[in-house]
Amino acid sequence: MSDGVFAIAEVSAAPSGAGPWQEAMNSVSASQRVGLHLQQGVRACDVEPAVAQGSRSWLLFEVDGQPCGVDSRQVRQILRPSGLSNLPGHNPYCAGLLVWQEIVLVVLDLGFCLGKRASLNQSKSRLLVCQGPTHTWALAVDAVRGFHRDSALAPESIPVSPGLSPPWNAMFALLPLASAPGGEVCALLHAPALWHGCLAVMSEFSAAADARLHVLPEFET
Repeated sequence: MSDGVFAIAEVSAAPSGAGPWQEAMNSVSASQRVGLHLQQGVRACDVEPAVAQGSRSWLLFEVDGQPCGVDSRQVRQILRPSGLSNLPGHNPYCAGLLVWQEIVLVVLDLGFCLGKRASLNQSKSRLLVCQGPTHTWALAVDAVRGFHRDSALAPESIPVSPGLSPPWNAMFALLPLASAPGGEVCALLHAPALWHGCLAVMSEFSAAADARLHVLPEFET
């Protein structure tokens, strides 16, 4: 993948306050092994390499002021939020549909899925085109920060214990950002588990919305 694929926006760090993010951070334990309550169709072997392997590049972004990161290899492209088509009905978890390289993608609003505040309406919002084992989709995030490269992730990360509800179950570790002001901690997310977790909360909001996604073979889970 060429460096030109990514159009990175420079953003300043924003302090995270109380609410869903703080509750999730308080629920993690550094004394237990990394664990996830995976949705059906996401295998444990899809998650473990993110911790077990060495040098890795993380794409960092913001949701509701909280720094997050995903394995950069799981992101195909970063886009500006334009050209979206709305799904029938209203479901705030789904920002709409996007035609990308002749493929129709579901765009999930990560801000609303995680914090009940839409990412799509933010001034520096971006769409991350994510690649899973079987399908491609897009995530709307508040802003993109850039890349963080580390080696030997385990010594500097804080493992997350199992038990978080979807889509928080996609968070497998916390990564302290030494270069960031205020000692920020980045939530590392597993993209395929995040897809399944967001679909789960969408289904709780509206069973009909989940059914619409599955009429398209590209989105089968």
